[in-house]
Amino acid sequence: MKSRVDAPELNDAIQAHARALAAGDARAAESHIAAAVLEAHRAIFREYASENHLGNCEILARAKIGNQFMSKIRMSGRRGTLTLLNRWIKSTDGQWKIAEIDDLSAKRSGWSDVAPLGVSRSESRNG
Repeated sequence: MKSRVDAPELNDAIQAHARALAAGDARAAESHIAAAVLEAHRAIFREYASENHLGNCEILARAKIGNQFMSKIRMSGRRGTLTLLNRWIKSTDGQWKIAEIDDLSAKRSGWSDVAPLGVSRSESRNG
């Protein structure tokens, strides 16, 4: 069994992104975002970070999947709690970027919006 994989530079990127969100600094937060998810990140920022004064960042989980990492963070603010599931990749310039972002704040779990397998199978049948 493989031992825990540490990536200190990724931990630094996770913390820097969280600090930027907590400070309401959109520009600094976006420096950690891949272009493909920039609009999704901006929507989350507008809803939670711009005037919410987020703080108390807690890294709930981190996992390595191939050459990518997942992180789950929770921050609290005046309007409630922000819980994000982020997929991090290392860009060609060596910087860690969020390649996928999912706001789990209003979900019971990360799987809440995934259709049950039985429903998916019945919907996909032809004829």
